[in-house]
Amino acid sequence: MNNKKNDKKTAYPCLAAPTDDFSNFFKEDLLRIESIYEYFDSRNKQV
Repeated sequence: MNNKKNDKKTAYPCLAAPTDDFSNFFKEDLLRIESIYEYFDSRNKQV
């Protein structure tokens, strides 16, 4: 049973062919993560 390659193709179809929506989704996530880090960074400086 060596179906690992096929499993990956079916499990991550959007990673194989990312759309604009998909990349925008990740851009928004990265911006959100950056703002969370900045928020905690500013809190650490206040303490």
